[in-house]
Amino acid sequence: MTGGVRAQTTRGREFWTGFMVNPYTPADPIKLTLFITSSVNANGTVSIPRSGWQTTFSVGANSVVKVDLPTNDALAIFSDGPEPKGVHIVASDTIDVYALNYVRRSLDASLVFSNEALGTDYLVASYPGLILPGGNLPSEFMIIATQDGTDVEITPASPTYGGHLPGTPYTITINSGYVYQVQSDSDLTGSRVRSLNGKPFALISGCAGGQVPVGTPYTDHLYEQQYPISSWGTEFIAIPLASRSGDTYRILAASDGTSVTLDSGATFTLNAGQFRELLMTTATEITSSAPITVAQFSNGANFDHVGLADPFMLMLTPTDRRRRTITIDAIALNTTYRHFVNIATPTAGVGRIRLDGGSIASFFTPLPSNPLFSVASIPLNPGDHTLASALGFTAYVYGFGDLEAYGYSTGTENPPPCLSPFPIALGPTGFCQGDSVAFDAGGGFLAYSWSNGDSTRLTSTRVSGDYYVTTTDSNGCVQRSPSLITTVFALPQPAITVQGSLVLCPCDSVILTAAPAPNYLWSNGERTQSIVVRGAGTFSVGDSNAFGCSAVSAPVTVITNEQRASVAVGSGEAAPGERIAIPLYLRQGGSLADCGIRDFVATIRFNRTILNPMQITGASVVSDVTNGGDRVVTIRGTRGGDTLAVMEFGVTLGNSIATPVALDSFRWDGCNRLPTDTVGGAVALRGLCTDGGTRLVSALGDLTLKRNAPDPFSSATAIDYETVEGGRTRLYLVDAVGRRALTLVDADISPGRYRVDLDGSSLGAGIYWYVLETPTARLSRPMHIVR
Repeated sequence: MTGGVRAQTTRGREFWTGFMVNPYTPADPIKLTLFITSSVNANGTVSIPRSGWQTTFSVGANSVVKVDLPTNDALAIFSDGPEPKGVHIVASDTIDVYALNYVRRSLDASLVFSNEALGTDYLVASYPGLILPGGNLPSEFMIIATQDGTDVEITPASPTYGGHLPGTPYTITINSGYVYQVQSDSDLTGSRVRSLNGKPFALISGCAGGQVPVGTPYTDHLYEQQYPISSWGTEFIAIPLASRSGDTYRILAASDGTSVTLDSGATFTLNAGQFRELLMTTATEITSSAPITVAQFSNGANFDHVGLADPFMLMLTPTDRRRRTITIDAIALNTTYRHFVNIATPTAGVGRIRLDGGSIASFFTPLPSNPLFSVASIPLNPGDHTLASALGFTAYVYGFGDLEAYGYSTGTENPPPCLSPFPIALGPTGFCQGDSVAFDAGGGFLAYSWSNGDSTRLTSTRVSGDYYVTTTDSNGCVQRSPSLITTVFALPQPAITVQGSLVLCPCDSVILTAAPAPNYLWSNGERTQSIVVRGAGTFSVGDSNAFGCSAVSAPVTVITNEQRASVAVGSGEAAPGERIAIPLYLRQGGSLADCGIRDFVATIRFNRTILNPMQITGASVVSDVTNGGDRVVTIRGTRGGDTLAVMEFGVTLGNSIATPVALDSFRWDGCNRLPTDTVGGAVALRGLCTDGGTRLVSALGDLTLKRNAPDPFSSATAIDYETVEGGRTRLYLVDAVGRRALTLVDADISPGRYRVDLDGSSLGAGIYWYVLETPTARLSRPMHIVR
């Protein structure tokens, strides 16, 4: 079923990991934590060997112990350079390890792989970082060496901060206990990272802060350890995240011509290093002709506007690497969190899977595309929990807070010795004449032999019969399935009668009635014997008999005499202090007169610093609100002629020389199916005395802090900034852990543009932030000092 190395498991006795850049401030400090679990009593050490830091731990069977790490020793800062910040975990017995990189509203967690699961050849699954005026949050990945003298070849997919070009390999040598972080303002997905001398290493990827999908607020840290290519698979089950309306996925291939199929029937082909990004809303089986890796991303909170949500990243586990037992932790970050675990397991094992010793069978539903597997999303209380099943499972733990989220995989384990066939009918086995039913023997087998002669995973039939399958799995187990029996039923004869005219005005209707039958299903989704049709369309009805067999009637077509209407807002010009009347008028009436359509509701938007509503003739105000610099007025009226309403405004000197008078929305009340085009207007100011151009009054102002140049630098650089408000102004530097390193400006200054020269020769190499504070605003940007 997969093309990976089946003997590998992510649990073990020795681990190496690290932590990538996750920007933080003194007000929101960073916290780096390991979560260590085990099915047996174990103890051991956690150390950062190159800094000398070390602590011990002791974990009881089926419990979790947390270890906090010193930020300065464990958090990587640089791009394209080794840092002595590898974290080493050694245990007396088999354990599982998870890592959390936490800043308030910017966090993620990851499974940590044992040394046994590490490899020598990786393709990076990452995500674009966020480009910000005050400093970018890059796409990034990190190498953690486990042995001295590890020679690694890196072929980045995008230009790196260290100046390496996409598609151009370069080689580094890194020793045990060191990490090497690579960052880019572009997406690093598809980067190739491989050992040249056969020494395995760990690889973590994600981004300092990203929006998922790109451009969807809000931003969060993405952090996930990557499987080596040797551990990729060809079959995965993607489970929707609870409380969300859809998730983003990236599918990455290692070989040219890799064919990928979704259970929806969609198929696409990827070459080595290529990926496809998808949005999926339902549980989905993903299969491929050659090994792939699949990343699942929680979307930003604004994607579906749920109260508790934010991005995080998961690497999906191939279905043949199922765990049989694991202790997990629903991380108790604060009281607003909701925690869940997503689980996929063989359907035959649903009744045998246990959470904290209790049955959770009622949560599971069969996977529609492969009923051999079932899936569930189960709420969790904060704290420790134990999952166990003899047939194994893939599972993912995650939680949502206020613009916060985390998620991690529970890892992989060796497969059970045999996989038994349990074919499922993908539809009723009693079906109607002309229909068919398909059978799915399930994935994970090397060979299939159906009783009807088919030798594929899926087979189908249109006739009654007895069907079973004999399978051979990758361990050589040959087993025959139970039988599935099919039966065929006859069809009904539906028809439609019409009450009224089939030519309608927008507000008219016609009644369509089906011949008597036990059940009805109209083409518009209604299920009553008669339906009322108020618009154009073609309608048919499907009647069902006692066996559930249905047939569709001859279609009936309804047409309308609708013509498009057009409504516009007038334009004009006036001097400040004058009054101006702007009409809302009918440009084209369509079928309004023929069909008696009169009442309307319109929403008008304009610059509130220029226009002040005085009086509206022909309509009444329903709503009058401000929205930023605009004012939005909703009016309701009745058509008496071509002029629907007249809006009278007082004209004032504002922050522009003109304003659109936008017709944000318009509908005919009570008969809003008439298509209506809208055209906005505008009001321009005349008789103005401008100040060297068109600038009048700035109601909001502007504060600008430019990127220092040059950057990176070794001794000297310059910072340009502009402020539009007078008063106490400060410009200063802070280092990577938030300590103030240098004050450049601290004085009362007037509005204007300024340049400050910075001598950084006394500062150490690294990333610093320069911060501009005025009486009402604060901006910051990063700078890089190199030696």
